[in-house]
Amino acid sequence: MDEIKKLLNEKQFNRALLKLSSLADSPEKIYLKAVCYRYLGEYHKSISALEDYELNFPENARVYQERGYCYEQLKQIPRAVFNFQKAIHLNDALISSILSIIKYKKHLSSDEYQYYQYLIQYLKSLPPELLSSLSFLNQGMYLKAEKLCKSFLQKHKLNIDGMVVLSKIARAMKVYDQAEFLLETALETNKKHHEANYEYIRILQARQKYSLALIRSGEMVSIFPKSKKHLRLHAISLTGFEQFDEAIKIYDKILQKDPNSYDVYHNLGHLYKTLGSFDSSANNYRKALAINPFFGDAYWSLANLKNANFSKKEINRMEDALSQPLADKDIIEISFALGKAHEDKRNFKKSFQHYKHGNQIRAKHSSYTKGTIKKELQNATSTFPLSLRSSAADVPIFIVGLPRAGSTLVEQILASHSQIEGTRELPTILSIARKLSSSEKSYPGTLTEFSQDKLTELGKTYIEQTKQYRYTSALYFTDKMPNNFRHIGLIKSILPKAKVIDVRKPYMAACFSCYKQLFAEGQEFTYSLDLIHEYYTTYIKMMEFWDSIYPNEVFLLDYELLVNEPKTQINNLLDYLELPKDESCYKFYETNRAVHTPSSSQVRQPIYNSLNDWKNYEDNLTELENLRRLAQ
Repeated sequence: MDEIKKLLNEKQFNRALLKLSSLADSPEKIYLKAVCYRYLGEYHKSISALEDYELNFPENARVYQERGYCYEQLKQIPRAVFNFQKAIHLNDALISSILSIIKYKKHLSSDEYQYYQYLIQYLKSLPPELLSSLSFLNQGMYLKAEKLCKSFLQKHKLNIDGMVVLSKIARAMKVYDQAEFLLETALETNKKHHEANYEYIRILQARQKYSLALIRSGEMVSIFPKSKKHLRLHAISLTGFEQFDEAIKIYDKILQKDPNSYDVYHNLGHLYKTLGSFDSSANNYRKALAINPFFGDAYWSLANLKNANFSKKEINRMEDALSQPLADKDIIEISFALGKAHEDKRNFKKSFQHYKHGNQIRAKHSSYTKGTIKKELQNATSTFPLSLRSSAADVPIFIVGLPRAGSTLVEQILASHSQIEGTRELPTILSIARKLSSSEKSYPGTLTEFSQDKLTELGKTYIEQTKQYRYTSALYFTDKMPNNFRHIGLIKSILPKAKVIDVRKPYMAACFSCYKQLFAEGQEFTYSLDLIHEYYTTYIKMMEFWDSIYPNEVFLLDYELLVNEPKTQINNLLDYLELPKDESCYKFYETNRAVHTPSSSQVRQPIYNSLNDWKNYEDNLTELENLRRLAQ
């Protein structure tokens, strides 16, 4: 490709096309072919080539930029503007697209024109190092982008633009607390900095701080009331804050202007799923796929509804998609969706092949290493119990365990009780633990130096930070972040009266439930049977340790018993919580509330028994069986 790019720089476009014709098909070949056609004035051929490229890479901004150039030359200005807008929406650091679009002021609303004028001024004001960092970021070269940006900040400490760019890189790498800190520091210097404010809203959303995100995104929409980028940002805040009707109005407003916004249909699918409107959810996911048939996230979202079945035509379309040169993200999502589709058709051999393929590719993108959870267990056993405990009297209810082990079901049962509010998987304990890790002495060892007052203060911090997720006046609330089982020592030290419920599935059922689930983020151990085995067995040892130092303070809820004798187990659970019986808990599936996890469809029906699903794949799960046997 270097030789071809050299020919392009030398304006030898016919020779470049000849060289390209001898190469095997690839996305880069298709794109460079389109560029050659455009420079040769063959704009329709270029547009045709770009259509092939877009099918596989609909989120690559340069597709739309190239198409914008072609329509510009064909004097089809509305189409050119539309494509430049698409390009900027996907990559707002594309100076060429922004310079092109501001030439057509009459085709833009006043706030759109104002925003593009601001954006070009902002980008032109950035030092070359930061522009290069943004370029690396948009190409997915995170480490290169981070290195260059940090080098710039070492020379220009507290440079606002540098902090904003570094926060974007941190968000892409999912280091949310660092991104939030950088943006808060930047905004302390300049409260009106647009990019800092926009990125701050995005990081607040990522950290589920929707009350503050909603205030901030509302202010931004008042400045740019017709910008798709800002409207969509505000709709996401509204959804997170459970103002669903307002969010739907905004999404509808965007679709009126751009009916091909498959990302908006996808957002609507998520919203309706949270509300329990599964037909509407599926319809919106399918609308997204009608516009973009290679949109892996929409296929997996449809599969993740659990009660939505794929048609034969949809399965064939997914199989065909996997034969295309897709990005890894789409391959992973489509593979998991096909695993679920063939599982529903009871074609278990083919189903496992797709689950395995998706897991293998996903594992390549994971930084999780074997032994991580064992190290956490060692740290816990050498630290807890502390000699002191907080004096906090608050009684939050923590639901812990492995993911896909029944925590959403238990939350739904408890949220049906008149005295309990169900929230969601709260990031608060994990955030507190991360902040404690940043001190000179690493977490959890740093807690040994805390006074009772300091521990009590941490407990109050948890209660204060979780208020933003509460919408009722119920006496108690749940926090169903499953990973909190690793932090029960912290929980019982800062909130000694807290209730902790360990929801547990048997080994094979729990491990396979994790293996066939593609998680939006986190749970990096689930993409390898070996790592899942290590995680499960260490989780059991960790829970045994917590039980030994906090006897009778953690309630073990056996999922198998809950399935077979629900009323008895629910009564036992309420006794542990010291709460009166409530008939609504036995009819939890009738409770109307927003549910934000993959199990949202399953908890709206009587208890679903998934304990034996793994047996359909028994021949493929001998590795798990052997690992368990060796560990005994």
